Amino acid sequence: MEKDTEERVAARKHLAGLLPRVMADGKLDESEKLELMGLFRRAVLTTGDVREVFATYLRGLTNEVLADGVITAEERARCRAAVHELRIPRSFLSPELIAIVDGKT
Repeated sequence: MEKDTEERVAARKHLAGLLPRVMADGKLDESEKLELMGLFRRAVLTTGDVREVFATYLRGLTNEVLADGVITAEERARCRAAVHELRIPRSFLSPELIAIVDGKT
């Protein structure tokens, strides 16, 4: 059981570091997709783990974009790219991120 917990913690940490890196250019290339899929196929992370890591990533992205009170076209495009490329369901987005993606903020 302890090993399982250590593996999950390591996998969560890996995913948390992977998301910003693979989205740095706003597009998932084939090798980045394979890296993400390889992590998921290891079946170490629970659905809750994945949701939590993605939620943390999206919260950080949203906070970063909203930090100065001005949302640039580049920042909006970055948020849209993250949602699209990572195939994040709209129901998973915060109201703030929906407003950014929809251009209502």
